Amino acid sequence: MATLGFDCDQYGCLGVMTLNGTVALNTPAWDLTGYPKLWVEHTVVTDSTVLALSPGQRSYPSRLNQSEYDLTLYVNGDVNQNGVPYADPWVGLYTNLQYLWTNVFQPVTTGAGTHSAVLTTPTGGSLSAAVKFSELRGADDIENPRFAEYRTTLVIPAGRFA
Repeated sequence: MATLGFDCDQYGCLGVMTLNGTVALNTPAWDLTGYPKLWVEHTVVTDSTVLALSPGQRSYPSRLNQSEYDLTLYVNGDVNQNGVPYADPWVGLYTNLQYLWTNVFQPVTTGAGTHSAVLTTPTGGSLSAAVKFSELRGADDIENPRFAEYRTTLVIPAGRFA
C-alpha cells in the first residue's frame, strides 16, 4: 500500500520549526528544509575605517546583522497537516498552499511584522527568533501534486536563532 504524505522519517529529521506556537512547518503535508544553515551561517558585519594620514585602518568590533536564508519547502497534496487524506491530491495541494499562505507567507501587518519561531534541533534543544518569510516561489512547474517543490527566503532581523 502506498504511503500518503511524507513518512514520519521523511520530514523534520534535521529539525522542526513552529510559528506563533501553533503552525508546524514540518508535517506529513509539507516539509521546510535547510535548517543546518540556521545553525551556523550568520551574517556578521566587520567594520573598519581609514584614518587620514595614518597607515592601515582602525578596526571596530564585529557584530551580528540581519541574516537571510534560502530554504526549500516541499508540499504534498495527498494529506493535510495532520495526515488526513484528501480525495483529490490537486485539491489537497491547493488547500495546503492556501493554509500556508494564510499562516506563514501572508505579510504580518502587526507589531514588528514578524512571526515568533521556535526551531527544535535534532538533539531536542529549542532555539527561538522573530522571523519573516518572503513570498513562496515554485521551483518548477508543478506536474505532481504529491511532491511540489517551492523556495522561500527566511529573514531573521536579529541575525540568528538563540
